[in-house]
Amino acid sequence: MSIAILTRIYKSEIPYINEFIDYHLNYIKIDHIYFILTDTTKFENIIDKKFLKKITIIKRLVFLIKHVDSLFNYAVPKIKEKYVFNIDVDEFIFLNKEMSLREFIKKNSCYNLFYFKWIMCPSIKYQNNSVFDIYDNEPLFVSNTGKSMAITKEIDSMFIHDMKVFNKKQLIVDTNDIFILHFSSRGLVDLISRMLSQSFKNDTMETINNCLNNNWNHYHHILLNYLVYH
Repeated sequence: MSIAILTRIYKSEIPYINEFIDYHLNYIKIDHIYFILTDTTKFENIIDKKFLKKITIIKRLVFLIKHVDSLFNYAVPKIKEKYVFNIDVDEFIFLNKEMSLREFIKKNSCYNLFYFKWIMCPSIKYQNNSVFDIYDNEPLFVSNTGKSMAITKEIDSMFIHDMKVFNKKQLIVDTNDIFILHFSSRGLVDLISRMLSQSFKNDTMETINNCLNNNWNHYHHILLNYLVYH
């Protein structure tokens, strides 16, 4: 049984690339990670060389937020592994310490699409701390959406938070044993970097909301508290 991750790269997330790779290859036991690179960054020079054999870089130099789905669907045919997750570099597959991802899939092998809880974990303190440090010390917010994994060859189309598969047999995983943890910010510097690195050409609240994962109220609250107490 082989498992892959398909993700895309934002410049604001580059400092955390190797942690993302190390965590998923060595802790979750993912077999391969496919990165969609959407600018001219020399990404190969950023990745720790010990990871390169399990990394594939897919280059698509034209990128607009509204065209994210087309990037995924361009990349899916290049994936060789049986199962694939669609998550971002600031998202981490979290497992109960007594569970393995392969055991979970084997137990639920009759399904071809899995939909996991997407739990938000914003922080203004832990810019350089590890995944587990942040998870243990920050409040968690359950989102009203989720993230997906599917059998690769049965994917018809892929979207940011979901996938469409042939002969759909979906399992909605509503448990704390396995979920997707989203670090929507890692410190104030990271938060501001995310805001500035996105496209604000249309300069509307709708665009800002999209770039901040529709969680502007929470970010606004964090920034106000930071300005008041610092």
